[in-house]
Parts: sequence; structure tokens; C-alpha cells
Amino acid sequence: MAGIQKSHTTPYHPMGNGVIERYNRTLGNMIRALAPHSKARWPQMLQLLTFCYNCTEHETTGFAPFFLMFGRIPRLPVDVVFQHALPNGAVVDHREFVSRLKHDLSEAARIAQQNSRTEQARQARNYNPKPKGSPLIVGDSLACKSWMHPPSPQQKKLNKSPPLTMQLTHSQVHPHRTM
Repeated sequence: MAGIQKSHTTPYHPMGNGVIERYNRTLGNMIRALAPHSKARWPQMLQLLTFCYNCTEHETTGFAPFFLMFGRIPRLPVDVVFQHALPNGAVVDHREFVSRLKHDLSEAARIAQQNSRTEQARQARNYNPKPKGSPLIVGDSLACKSWMHPPSPQQKKLNKSPPLTMQLTHSQVHPHRTM
């Protein structure tokens, strides 16, 4: 029904799975945000923190993991206290329920994948910006720094001289390849 596929990763090696690595970072931030008296007993808080994580909408997918897993928003104790989001008690046919659940889950998965692709494209644009400059034309002034050998970090710190300024001439307008 759900079409779940098992994936194998190296045990105790979160770098092999980016999703787990990101989750571990978020969980660490959540533990650091605990009240001082709760930090001492953080192992007992893991279930609660994981439940909070699963009930929180993710920026990338636009859905909470709980919703993507179960097809509904979680029923929290605060909802019961304030009588929010409680079911209306109507009896639903089993086939109708399963059909609606499958439809809702597939629609949520489709939207989450679309949101993920959009977010990945945005992150790729920000991570891999292409330099955008105006093309060089004859007569433009250029600032160049010439080294016989690549400078060491110490040489870079010591050398405070301004770069050499040159002007582009017709004889220099031909393809060059930087090595």
C-alpha cells in the first residue's frame, strides 16, 4: 500500500545518510534549547523531542513528518484540553477511509516532492553562483597581481603592495587559458 523501500546505510556513521545527519544536528539543537534542569536528563527527553520534531512542519517539504507518515495531523494533549481538531465522531466505511487515506498520502507525497525539488534548486542556485561580470573590452583597465610561484599564506600576509594596473590592448585580445 505505502510502497516503502528499505535503504541500507553504514551503522553508526551518519555521514553516509544526509537526512540522518541533518536530523542529528536538529536534535542536538533541540537538546541545547532545553531548560537547564531538563538538560541533565536529556536521554529521557529523546522520545518527546523526536515527537516534537515529527509534529513540526519542515521548511523543505511543507509538511510535518507525522502527516506524511500517517496522513493526518497528530492529536496532541493540548488539542484534547482545548477541544481542537477532534474528530466529529462520524462512522466511516473502512474502504472509503483507506481510499481517502491513500489519496491524501499520495497527494501529500507529490506536493512534498515538488516542494523538495524547488528547495533543492534554490539551494543549488545559492550554493553554486556563477560569477556575473561585464565582459572585457579593449581599453578596459585591469588589476593584475603576478607571482613567479604561488604565494604561501605567510607571503600573502606580508605582501601589502597594491596590484599592478594594466590596460587591455588589441594585441592582448586573444583566448588565454588559465592553469
